[in-house]
This record gives sequence, C-alpha cells and structure tokens, in this order.
Amino acid sequence: MCHGTKIALPAITLSVAALEFEVGEPEIGLAISAYTLAMALSSVPAGLLGDRYGQGKVLAAFFWLLAVAATGCAMAPTFSTLLASHALLGLAAGLFHPAGLSLVSLSVERAQLGRAMGTFGLIGGLGWLFVPVLMNTGLGWRTGFAILAFAGVLGAFVTHVLMARGRILADPVVEQQKPSSAQKLAADGGGTKLLLVSVLFAMGINAFLLDGFLPMFSETVGKLGTWVVEEYTLISCVMAVGAIGQYIGGILARDHFAASRYAVLLVLQPLTLLGLAYSLDEPAWPFMLMGSFAFLNFMTQPIENKLLAVYTSTRRRAMAFALKFVVALAIASPAGWMVATLYGADDWTFAQIYRLLALTGTLGIFAGYLFLRQTRRVAEVGARERARSLYKQRG
Repeated sequence: MCHGTKIALPAITLSVAALEFEVGEPEIGLAISAYTLAMALSSVPAGLLGDRYGQGKVLAAFFWLLAVAATGCAMAPTFSTLLASHALLGLAAGLFHPAGLSLVSLSVERAQLGRAMGTFGLIGGLGWLFVPVLMNTGLGWRTGFAILAFAGVLGAFVTHVLMARGRILADPVVEQQKPSSAQKLAADGGGTKLLLVSVLFAMGINAFLLDGFLPMFSETVGKLGTWVVEEYTLISCVMAVGAIGQYIGGILARDHFAASRYAVLLVLQPLTLLGLAYSLDEPAWPFMLMGSFAFLNFMTQPIENKLLAVYTSTRRRAMAFALKFVVALAIASPAGWMVATLYGADDWTFAQIYRLLALTGTLGIFAGYLFLRQTRRVAEVGARERARSLYKQRG
C-alpha cells in the first residue's frame, strides 16, 4: 500500500496528468515533490508516536489517513485539490515505515534481520507491481485511487483486529534484546556519529535518485514505446524487478559484509544511469538498464534498514527509522519537481537528465566511502573493547 501510493501519480505519467488538469509538467512534478516532502515531515512524529504509544496504533493511523487522502485524489476537481490530497497521501506514507520497520525488526532474531528486511521489501514491491496497472485500466486513474482508498479502510480494520488479538504490538516496547557492541559504542558516542551521518546522507542520495528516476522512467517508456506489451505493463515489470532486488538485498545484508556490499551498490547506481543516458537510441538496452537501476536502488533499502537496526537500541528503533526517512526524503523532495521542470524546458533531453542524476549519484559514492571507513573504525574499537574485557576476566 505504501509503495503503491508512491508510484500511483507517476504511473499516470507527467503528460497525461498535466493534460487532465490543464497544467504543465512542472506542476505535476510539484505534486510529486509535495508527496515526498510531506512524507519526510511526518516521519519523525511517526517515530516519536510509535516509541511513546505503540507502533501498532501508528500503523492503524497510516491506513486511515491513506484512505482519506486517496479518496481526495480520486475526487479532485482541480489541480489545487490534487496537490493537497497528494501531499496528504505523503503524510500518510510517512507514518508507515517507522512503525512497519520497527514491528519487523522487533519480531525476529538479529541474525535473521537482513532476510526479514528483504522479505518486507519484496512484499512491499507488490505495490510497485500492481498499482501502475491499477492506475491505467479502462476504468480510469480516479477509480485506481478509489480502490486504494477502499484497501486503506480494509487495512485499518485488519490492524485493529490484530492488535485486539495480540498479533500486532499495540503498546510501547521496553528494551528486549541485549545491546550489541555496535549499539553500545553508538550510545557512548564511540566514533559512530560520522558513520550515521554518512550513511544517512548516502540514503538521501539513493532516495533522490529514485524520486528523480520514477517520473522520468514512466515518461521515457511512454516516449520510446513498446513492441509487445502495454506501456503500463512494462512499467510494472520493471518495478517488479526492483522488488526482487529488495529480497536479494535482504540476503546480502545477512552478515558483517553488508556495509561493503552497500558501498559497491552506491557505485553501480550512477554507472547504470550513465549507461542509460547513452543507450536511449538502442532498441532494448534502455529497458534493461532501467530495470537494472530499479534492481540496484531497491537492493540498497533492506541493507540500510539492517545497518540502522544494528546501530540503534530497541527502545528507540521507531525513531531511528523515522530519522532515516526524514533525512532521505528531505534530500529527495526536490527531485520530482526538478526533473519535471527540466523535462518541460525545450533544451533538456532525457539523456541530459539521466546524466545529471548520475552526477548526483557520485555524492553517494563519497558518502559510502566515509561510511565504510567508519564501520571499520568502529569494528576495531569493538575488537579492542572485547579484548580488554576478556583480559580483565582472566585476571
């Protein structure tokens, strides 16, 4: 539901949505950016509320607010109404991840956390897969939003029932797990501040690339055309590849090499976008490279979630995930408006926009380098602490 709402408006494409409301592409890009900014604004309150009152209650609030916002999008008579409703949809989406990721991280053993995050992302990918189809049926895109609203109401009722039966945590949690050495170092300020800053910045660059890619990706498919399947079907297939990437990312996050793999993925993303920029005249390569970028970008997400869980305490888990999303989405919020504005200009082409996104991705490479250095430093400090503790025990 959450991932589906993010792709719903871009799946209509900038051109079609602009024609529907008699505005330009930059205005539709502004509506997409409003979603992202609103999602960032609600992430920290969602984390605070989850830690204080219980993640299950925040999860129920997500479904209710989603239903209201999707109804507003479905019935929007003017662009101003669409803009406000789409921003409200972003506020709803911001409630989800701090609560949802906290519930997942608190439900499995630490050794299984990476795979659990990958499975979480894979199921979330159902939204990426089906919502583009839902928004492009013969019933029209407004019906698609109406169906999302109905599903939101259904999700809210199910959440309330599961909380009443004790299947979903309804109340705040206390510290349930013995803190890891990494968490102890984080609590003591043992060299982890730069680590957390660098990984949060890398997450922000990842989010910026994705938010810039989504509207351009749909528009590119529309302009290039397809041979065998409908355009929205191809969009869904590329998003499905990305969802599989989340599951693979969960597998890659299973051990202490997760940070190194994450750094490699940060390098591969801008290279893929650069390859896409130079292959748009080819018959099949653009579609394969768009799928590759979605695969790589989505693959980073469960690794990021695993790394945050490693360096934060159980009691503040929701707030940690909220911090991730507020930083990432704040950095990413201008992306939709920026690429839509450039696309609406006469002297900017798809290739130039993808090259600009690739250049932005190099900032993520630098952040990944700092992050990798700090993880090694923290590991060395942890090893010295364990050796000192063992020495004391042996007298």
